[in-house]
Amino acid sequence: MVLASIQHSRNDESPDIIGDHAFSALLAQIDESNRAEFTNLVEDARTLYELRDENGPLTAEWPAGITRHVILDIGLRLVTRGVLDELEHVVDVSITELIGLLKGSEYLLAADADEAFERATPGDIIVTRRTVPTFNSVLAMAGGVVTEGGGLLSPTVVIARELGIPAVIGVAGALTDILDGAEIVLDPVARTVTVV
Repeated sequence: MVLASIQHSRNDESPDIIGDHAFSALLAQIDESNRAEFTNLVEDARTLYELRDENGPLTAEWPAGITRHVILDIGLRLVTRGVLDELEHVVDVSITELIGLLKGSEYLLAADADEAFERATPGDIIVTRRTVPTFNSVLAMAGGVVTEGGGLLSPTVVIARELGIPAVIGVAGALTDILDGAEIVLDPVARTVTVV
């Protein structure tokens, strides 16, 4: 239908009429038992296409702009409180981390192994979004690790197994529910984390 519309763009017919002609030509090529389903699918596509085009500014652009302003305002407040060093850092924070920061949690942001190394003491349990290879030196002195992301074969699991430390992976809300400095008990067999 799009190709037919392009080919006949110099025609005086409206795009709707051109589309109807293209649809009829395609419908004639389809087995009669499938024509009703094809017709329904095309009608749905036409309806949704119009909704997407006409409502794009209302359903995507406008809410995204408002969300961006809210996140930047939160970032400004966090910079003022000394939680973030620079406003631009707020765009690297996940929603879970942002909620935790607003609640006053001072947990480590996942990608910064240097900060983890500076703050952690031997035997500490590292709670993070996920680990990256630079975390290996931190995990070597850790008493355990909890991550929000990852799976049973993630690098975190492999490293923890090799180091002989307990690991609980894929704990939803770990960064918001476990405050920095909290005492926790890990049970890697039951895959549970308990705040003491």
